[in-house]
Amino acid sequence: MAGQIVLDDSTEGALDAIEAYFERGWTDGLPVVPPVRSRVDRMLEAVDRPPSDELGEVPPRMGLATVEAVAINAVMAGCRPDYFPVVLAAVEAALEPAFNLNGVQATTNPCAPLVIVSGPAVTDLGFNSGFNCFGQGNRANATVGRALRLVMMNLGGGHPGTGDKSTLGQPAKYTFCVGESPDSPWEPLHVERGLSPAESGVTVMACTYHSFLGGWTRERDGDRAALDVLRAYAGAVGGIEGDFLQNFGGQVGLVFTPLKARLLAEQGWTKPAIKQYLYEKVRVPMPPRGELHTRGEDEELMPQWLKAADETMTLPLVRSPENYQIVCCGDAYSTWGALLIGWGYMGGYAQTKPIRSR
Repeated sequence: MAGQIVLDDSTEGALDAIEAYFERGWTDGLPVVPPVRSRVDRMLEAVDRPPSDELGEVPPRMGLATVEAVAINAVMAGCRPDYFPVVLAAVEAALEPAFNLNGVQATTNPCAPLVIVSGPAVTDLGFNSGFNCFGQGNRANATVGRALRLVMMNLGGGHPGTGDKSTLGQPAKYTFCVGESPDSPWEPLHVERGLSPAESGVTVMACTYHSFLGGWTRERDGDRAALDVLRAYAGAVGGIEGDFLQNFGGQVGLVFTPLKARLLAEQGWTKPAIKQYLYEKVRVPMPPRGELHTRGEDEELMPQWLKAADETMTLPLVRSPENYQIVCCGDAYSTWGALLIGWGYMGGYAQTKPIRSR
């Protein structure tokens, strides 16, 4: 095999350690890097935080996520030290109450936390935001997403069949991380969600992934091509089945390539305008009264128009236009698009944190 390296016997101790981690259930099913003291210390040097600083408890086992405990898992995942601030931000975002990590871990849904990195860190740290950005082959994407998963398993007890009750799962449960394209014509996701343009941010959202051909994008056709793209996205979003997103629940991520984003932006389509368009166009049938999810609200708290609604009405797929999240990434000249289908009304909502390096 081209590039194969045959290791000598001096590596035997490290390989034994890897096998021991398998035996103890401390891996995601793939080999890990043994977290020797020197490697953990180099990871800790990348941030200006005490090793004992507590980020919170990781459900469902409620293991304590200290900075050092997260560093250990980052080493195991294969992260470089300069990725560690991104990992910390991702863990902090996943521990926000609105994310409901306990539910994300224990649900039968196959959702996985997607880490979206945006801002200067994408270029500075080499995150893939172009070709195959949701796929294999990039160390930053692969190891940062994997580090969050190892934290969820080793500190939170999210092992298949016990802490993780997903019926089928998905490959993204190994690692799920993407960079947002610096070539986006719109403001970056972290800026849209409250951070400054000079910062870098991490947004974590629990979702599944679905790609589709998202409309023709002949730039010479102008507004006609832009509307064709939006109709394709509306059709894809409208095809989402199941009640996790229906009845005003959950979020949907919309992935546009730079080509599509540029085409839309040149025709005056801003992020808010796209969200409003989909909110108005994508409708679902009114469910039976007894199946209408109100996120735990008593019926008397439901809006009057909803109380009077009948089965002939249709409802928006999501609760508000802001429940659509827009990300620009992928091959700069492709016609493909993707949906990030959120877990639903019970949690997994996008949470954003700044990346704090030393």
